[in-house]
Amino acid sequence: MEPTGLKTREDKEGAPTRGVSSIRRVALASMFGVIIFLSKIFVPTPFDKMVILPQAVLLTLSSLILYRLGGTSSATVGGLLTTIWRPSFAPFSLLFAILYGVLIDLFVALFRSRSPAGDVSVKRVVLAASLATMVTGFISYSLTVYVLAMMPANLIVDAAILVGGFANGFVAGLIAVFIWKRIKKIV
Repeated sequence: MEPTGLKTREDKEGAPTRGVSSIRRVALASMFGVIIFLSKIFVPTPFDKMVILPQAVLLTLSSLILYRLGGTSSATVGGLLTTIWRPSFAPFSLLFAILYGVLIDLFVALFRSRSPAGDVSVKRVVLAASLATMVTGFISYSLTVYVLAMMPANLIVDAAILVGGFANGFVAGLIAVFIWKRIKKIV
């Protein structure tokens, strides 16, 4: 068996688990969150919502590397930084960032995208990233248009968000798996 660089420890039931140390966990989540923030600040709102590939890749990688709530941790850091940068969108930026991280983590866990040994299923990771991106886009758009009435409703935009979200998530899932296969032995 090849060493993976992951420390073995026991979970609450006493079963051995693998994971990243807490210092590395915080450092990695923070670093990914800062990169997510930097990828958003150069593009003005609302166009930054269309450039989500870096965010989707990093949140998916966070979920794979950091296990439970990895995507949520990175998304929270990115969301907090974005909130400081654009305070007028504060509650929404933070809410949608955290929602996106939670959905990535939820779907990665729900689809069992990663085995305890560190192997990932390409199909499951891609499906998890695609659905999380599509659902987050749809919820944020629906809240903005139908609940808060900040923009007019448009069926073409509705469809574009669903298709674009799924496509971005699909590509992000593939990139995340590619990177994961390259780094899994050193993480």
